[in-house]
Amino acid sequence: MDIDVSRKSVALIAAILALLPLARALAQERPPASRTARTSSEKAIVVLAADLRELTSLRDIDAVGDVLFRRIDRSQGRPDDDYDLAIRGSVAADWKAVFGRGDDNRAPHVFAVDPGIYFIDRINIGSGPTTRGPGLDPQSHAPRFGSFTVRPGEVVNLGRLIVHMHWHEGFFAAKVEDNSADARRALSEANPQAVAKLQTRLIGVVPQFPFQAGGGRF
Repeated sequence: MDIDVSRKSVALIAAILALLPLARALAQERPPASRTARTSSEKAIVVLAADLRELTSLRDIDAVGDVLFRRIDRSQGRPDDDYDLAIRGSVAADWKAVFGRGDDNRAPHVFAVDPGIYFIDRINIGSGPTTRGPGLDPQSHAPRFGSFTVRPGEVVNLGRLIVHMHWHEGFFAAKVEDNSADARRALSEANPQAVAKLQTRLIGVVPQFPFQAGGGRF
């Protein structure tokens, strides 16, 4: 009987030893829960400048306005003025620029954001004109004006978004310029530790979309 017990003990120990390499491999493949939670909740940083303008046959002038974003997975059932990221122009800042004291409205803005896909929900330029309809197409759920994606821990320069209001034709024309040097300077002032991780990935925009004359900022 003692011999049987000894044999069973030896067999059990052998089985445990045989499973140890598999257990180690699984432990290496599966990150600790604390690390997983930290990665999923890690913020990202984006840098974006907006240059909003009014274009006619006679002039191309600066305008005060807003560029308003929502995260695509938080786009439903929210108040009209609730946004995840917003560049809001200031009339006071516009006057400062007139007198040569810097142009805060068109300078790069630095934002700490949750990772995800963001879309432009609304653009307002000047005294009333605003994008027509929602920022996501109701049928395809594709962004109608522009969007960007940012992952956890990324530091991304989205560029300078330039939007011209064509008043008589009734549309906005959008393009994006690479402003890496300006973005780096802005980030070095706001968050010097993040400068080493800065990369440029320009925001994607639709080149042209209609606006409506009412419903904007004023």
